[in-house]
Amino acid sequence: MRQHAPPSTPRRVAIKTLGCKTNQYESAYLRERLPAELCTIVGEDEYADVYVLNTCTVTHRADQECRQILRRVQRRNERAVVIVTGCYAQVAPDRIARLPGIDYIVGNGLKDRILPLIVHAEKQSAPVMLLSDIGGMREILDMPVRTFGGQTRAFLKIQDGCNHACTFCIIPKARGRSRSLPPERVIAQMHEMRRGGHREVILTGIDIGSYGRDLRPSTTFTELLRRIAKEAPVPRVRISSIDPRDLRREIIDLVADSPIFCPHFHLSLQSGDDEILKAMRRAYHTAYFEGLLDDLRTRLPDAAIGIDLMVGFPGEGAEHFERTLRNLERWPLTYFHVFPYSSRSQTPASTMAGQVPHEEKLHRCKIARQLGERKKRRFYEAQLGKREEILVETTGERIRGFTRNYIPVTLPAPALPVAPGTILPVRLQRVEKNRVVASM
Repeated sequence: MRQHAPPSTPRRVAIKTLGCKTNQYESAYLRERLPAELCTIVGEDEYADVYVLNTCTVTHRADQECRQILRRVQRRNERAVVIVTGCYAQVAPDRIARLPGIDYIVGNGLKDRILPLIVHAEKQSAPVMLLSDIGGMREILDMPVRTFGGQTRAFLKIQDGCNHACTFCIIPKARGRSRSLPPERVIAQMHEMRRGGHREVILTGIDIGSYGRDLRPSTTFTELLRRIAKEAPVPRVRISSIDPRDLRREIIDLVADSPIFCPHFHLSLQSGDDEILKAMRRAYHTAYFEGLLDDLRTRLPDAAIGIDLMVGFPGEGAEHFERTLRNLERWPLTYFHVFPYSSRSQTPASTMAGQVPHEEKLHRCKIARQLGERKKRRFYEAQLGKREEILVETTGERIRGFTRNYIPVTLPAPALPVAPGTILPVRLQRVEKNRVVASM
């Protein structure tokens, strides 16, 4: 591997991130840790000396987007050092290596080695691969972040990897087994984020419901939340996507009883039909999910409840999709994240019979998204007239922010200036497009 001393002028570094909140967190770590005297961060699409692409591979479309970005980078500056990391780099390094202009391919287990590459590495005649046995990793990479891109809200990665074996999912091969950040490190990082100016911390990971089972002594996500409720230095803590199996009644009670936790849940449901859930190897059924929703609405009637919904899974016929739609219509849900099934090699679903045509998948996506938009508007309308607090994100002629239950709010700026990060009491007045207009 050829390297040289740092250039006399700061290197221009562009970091592009695709995919999940975990990737976003890891890219924030890279940006924050770069020495300012040696590197200058520039925009993702600007001319740079070093390009870092933190990739996603959850769908075929994500893979395709990665390749398109890398080709654009090559056209922008063919002499730039190009570093590819993330899930696509972990599961398909040989395919990435065939693209022109790639210098380093770094797997998820070695992301902490990217910083010296950004500062020192040269252009290579052939891609250098830095890969590890991700399945053999038993400790999480501790990558502390203090400031998160100038935002008022910050993601905090508390967990990585997944021990489940859903038939459609490549992520366990890309991220390895579940690994957790020790509770004391979680609390310490929350303090750092508060000192960095953040007022809300979003707990994130690949499978946060499995948090703590790998630690010695073992613990649970519920126990972590109990500790956060007592020690959190920020006024708001939000839970990111969680498997319905792991949303225990104790967690619901904690969120209901503590003013710190935001009443907002995003559940990785995937389907509203029992036959499809079984084929996906999701270890729950619709009756369980319906009972979970009943518990949530009983304890937290105004909570936002979102779901992930995959349509067009192999074997999903019209009758399965119709059952899903009927359930989604009657269930007290707030919004849907809808996406078509994407075949991933090395997964059981890729060889299943009954593959759904692409056009049909897109048609079902459209129908489900339309239902999701109607559900979201109903939820917003049900909140009108209520007093809420928003965390101000942007200011100017209008203020924008989110309520604790994840309603996007806008209102005219008051006479006195309001800074981003302010928690502002408002009254919700009317629904306008995809947000709610409020007043002081």
